Amino acid sequence: PGWSFLLNCLTYAAMLSALGLMDSTELRPARRAPRAQSGVRQAFAFLRREPPILVVTCVVCLVSMFALNFPVTIALMAVVTYHRGAGDYGLLSSAIAVGALAGALISAQVRMPRFRTVIVSAFGLGVAMVCAALSPTYVVFAVCLMVCGLFMMRLITTANAYVQLNTPGMLRGRVMSIYLAGFLGGAPIGSPLIGWLGSRFSPPVAILAGAASCLIAAGCVLIWMLWTGRVQVSGVPALVLPHRSHVGHLEQVTHPETGPLVLPDLGDDEELCAEFQKERGGRPGAPSRGSASPDADGPGTGRPGSDEPGEGQDSASQDRSNT
Repeated sequence: PGWSFLLNCLTYAAMLSALGLMDSTELRPARRAPRAQSGVRQAFAFLRREPPILVVTCVVCLVSMFALNFPVTIALMAVVTYHRGAGDYGLLSSAIAVGALAGALISAQVRMPRFRTVIVSAFGLGVAMVCAALSPTYVVFAVCLMVCGLFMMRLITTANAYVQLNTPGMLRGRVMSIYLAGFLGGAPIGSPLIGWLGSRFSPPVAILAGAASCLIAAGCVLIWMLWTGRVQVSGVPALVLPHRSHVGHLEQVTHPETGPLVLPDLGDDEELCAEFQKERGGRPGAPSRGSASPDADGPGTGRPGSDEPGEGQDSASQDRSNT
């Protein structure tokens, strides 16, 4: 009935009130990126230089395309499999909402999003969806939906925060546009396919197809990490943040709320490097990260101005200094 849509509209009053109570003087506006015709191309170039962010974007795109179609699959399971009505379908929607709320509260306690959390959440969502597809009763299916909601929210919130916090400010909007295009643009492609599988075969088959996408995504990422040496196979596997160990230059900054953050290198793009130095408060003409200024070089390494002994000093001079 129409009054249910009205109640749904009223729920947005809390969010609008919270936004209205925000103190705009405490906001820190980010520096605008220079206008360029190749803005999207710069975002894709950044994703190519940062494989972990590209991998997270691809995982979210695949999962949202085939797995996050719960309004379709829950309706099919409620009507076709368990022969329930609209009221019981609403209870199933509430069950997955309870799990999503729990996942959001858990994510809010995490200080920094981690790469492995995205992969573990995708795997956990796949396993929970397999259990939901094989549920023998309505109650068991509702419980499995709670677990699905938890892992779904953990995956979405962690992936979103990971991409944003590991992207420089002048590129964040462009990179997030690609991320959201994959996240929101996958549903129109996957939903008709999932609905066709549910009507052509059975609703559990549709849920299993979504679970397969989650497990395939997690498995492919694990194989990629093993292939590139980003996971240790001796003893207990220890997943690490790939960008910390396999990116040449890192920029560490301190965020007032999340603490230390590690931002990846901007590569050879001089314009972006200059803008990033301005954002850090440095001089536009200052030397880029990883390069050394001639005035700061020292004699110890064959460069004037350093107090450290260099490789070019002979043993006699070292003996005299020791004496």
